[in-house]
Amino acid sequence: MAHKPDTETQNPSGERPRDDRLAPDGAPNDNQLPVVGNEEVTGSAQDGDPPRSIDGFITYRLARVQARLNVQAARLLRDVSGISLPQWRVVALLGDVTETTSRELVRRSAIDKGLVSRTLKTLQAEGYVETRLSKADQRVQKISLTPKGRALFEKTLPHMHQRQRIIEASCSAEELRIFRAVLQRLEILADIEAFDP
Repeated sequence: MAHKPDTETQNPSGERPRDDRLAPDGAPNDNQLPVVGNEEVTGSAQDGDPPRSIDGFITYRLARVQARLNVQAARLLRDVSGISLPQWRVVALLGDVTETTSRELVRRSAIDKGLVSRTLKTLQAEGYVETRLSKADQRVQKISLTPKGRALFEKTLPHMHQRQRIIEASCSAEELRIFRAVLQRLEILADIEAFDP
């Protein structure tokens, strides 16, 4: 079987091939986006029946979208700041506070405890974060950004804000309101443990 050439790596200009779903400014073209409530959207259930295919599972669709958005974010972070997505999430959370603990970082980031620990070690080794023992409890370490880490946060944040603006611009204010309400409901439902048929 012939090997399909990689159009991205073989582009002589070095630029990423244009995505026709996006306008010149990087925002999505409205005519390329599915309409909320449109029965033609892939995976929609009919008459309240549960989907037979995994493509119709809300959880599967969320996981697939998250994976693609993570790849997108990782590429942006690599190009802008040279850090990974887990590193950015920790830096971003620390950027919102004066200092915090690893337990609080795990809770707010929803990242695995081991990954948070490894990420903190890397960030500390590179001079982006620092730790100190809590005066109230010597068993607890307080974590904060160093001046270098704060500079990294301030450098990266505008790019991540612009990404959010482009994503949110693809939806109306009402769609965003409904979407956020649904996400909040799903976060609550994620704590359910019994699923007897």
